[in-house]
Amino acid sequence: MRRFFPKYLMPWLMITMLGLATACTESEPATCGTSDDCATNQICRAGACIIPSSATCERDDQCSPGYVCVANECHRGSSTDAGLADTNNNVQNDVNPVDDTSDHDAPPDTTNPRVTTVFPAADARDVPTDTAIKVTFNKRMDHVYTLNPYSFKLRDPDGHDVTEATLSYDEATETATLTPTKPLRAAARYEITVTPDISDESGNSLFQTYTFYFYTLHNPPADHSELAELYAPVIYQGIQSLTGSGPNTDIPTRIDFDGDLVADNNKQNSAAITANISAHVYYHVTETQSHYFLQYILSYPARTYVSPLKVHEHDITGITVTVDKASGDVLLIEGVLAEDTSFDPILSYRPESSPVRAQGQTMRVAAVPDAAFEDGSKFPLFITSGRHIPCNWYVRGGETSAVKRCPADAQKFPEGDSNGAVLRHGPTAQKISDAVVNPNTGLKEMSYKLIPFVDTFWLNRSDFSCGLYTTHVIYKPDNRVSSIPNRPVGAADGQPLTLPNRLCTKDDVSFGKLPFTWDKYDTYSGGQWFLDPVYRLASQFKMNGGTALSPEYCQNIFFNIDDRTDPNCDE
Repeated sequence: MRRFFPKYLMPWLMITMLGLATACTESEPATCGTSDDCATNQICRAGACIIPSSATCERDDQCSPGYVCVANECHRGSSTDAGLADTNNNVQNDVNPVDDTSDHDAPPDTTNPRVTTVFPAADARDVPTDTAIKVTFNKRMDHVYTLNPYSFKLRDPDGHDVTEATLSYDEATETATLTPTKPLRAAARYEITVTPDISDESGNSLFQTYTFYFYTLHNPPADHSELAELYAPVIYQGIQSLTGSGPNTDIPTRIDFDGDLVADNNKQNSAAITANISAHVYYHVTETQSHYFLQYILSYPARTYVSPLKVHEHDITGITVTVDKASGDVLLIEGVLAEDTSFDPILSYRPESSPVRAQGQTMRVAAVPDAAFEDGSKFPLFITSGRHIPCNWYVRGGETSAVKRCPADAQKFPEGDSNGAVLRHGPTAQKISDAVVNPNTGLKEMSYKLIPFVDTFWLNRSDFSCGLYTTHVIYKPDNRVSSIPNRPVGAADGQPLTLPNRLCTKDDVSFGKLPFTWDKYDTYSGGQWFLDPVYRLASQFKMNGGTALSPEYCQNIFFNIDDRTDPNCDE
């Protein structure tokens, strides 16, 4: 058992020992032949009078044999002297020999403990949601009084401390283990913080606050990726040929196309001759008991205006494809033009055979011939160059106010066929230089690759260091539609979502407005169009046939909902 002086006695002990040392600290030690030549409480050692056991010192010779002066305190040194000389200059054993099995006579331990290893490793990916978190220290810690939920914290991506967990400590390995009693959230960035409130057995606090992050595993339903491929749109991409823009800024791609997750260099890196812009489209699938909502997000390095020429960093747009689970039929397609303002125009389309109709006079939904859907399921999505407006070019401009944003001539690129390309989903993400001309249409064609939206945008949503995201918003859903009340808010009651608003940029304005804030019309938060798509369908449209709409989610990762074992979720 280790023994320690109570902390409140330490100042008194220091003052007492300092008084004992005063005689020697005022001048050089007196010379001597034997201890009789020295003052009281001193002995003769190597021809000099010394105090046998000083706690404070200025020189080594003011410490007892076997001790050296370090930082004005006597610490055990490498002396091998067997004992002290008596008054007759005869060697004898110390009447209070050092107990080698105890630290009672050792100088106090003043070394700060440190973290040596952590599990999961810092920045680890695909960590199982039932993982216990381990932190190992370089010395034995005071786990009785100082190791607790205030000094050892696990925080979820919404900034809430995970309190449903047990904390244990293994003295043999000097390891603290935090074991959550409930599974962690999938596809989430968790923060671990160990604070200086934790100390070792000598009362020395942790050297400094230690913080690290890990990312939990995203294991989506297997059929979601298959569904995303089945309904992946055929993209008719307009391409400008302008200085400062060119094809690179009109090809949808990954936000880390340049090899990093730093967003504020995308415009610059996309303009480089060596830019590796290959076509990618993000996807996400949410499902209720009755419908699938397949969301396709297109991200561009920049948005370009022609007159006058102006290039803004980033541009993001997207569509939601609503599918009847029972029949597999496409019912509705909605595209969003994400603007710098809070108002984001939404363009709505439906197959001619769809039973979906708009409610009221404010909504418009344009009909697209069923034959225009490639393979019966792939929406012909037209994306204008520059501003990247999600339209449909089978619907001529002028039919409704919403569709006027699309080209007036059906099936024509405004800049000419040579300045456009048709992108279809495929196993390879191609560059514009890989495009080949289809002899039947005269249009360039290339393939894009689908990548999960969750694995990048959602997984990193709590990182506001402005490598990726800048400002954040608190999600507040609209609950005013009586037919689908009590909409989900966050992962649990009373824990709203904290969501990123935009991608970082060095420009005055970032058009990297994220789906988490799209479609905000009033004091209610945007993002519900993306996070809670069944609400949009129920509040703005009506069903004149088909499967009855269910507002209950079978799987919605944004609200930590996974009820696929419910019999009502079997399509």
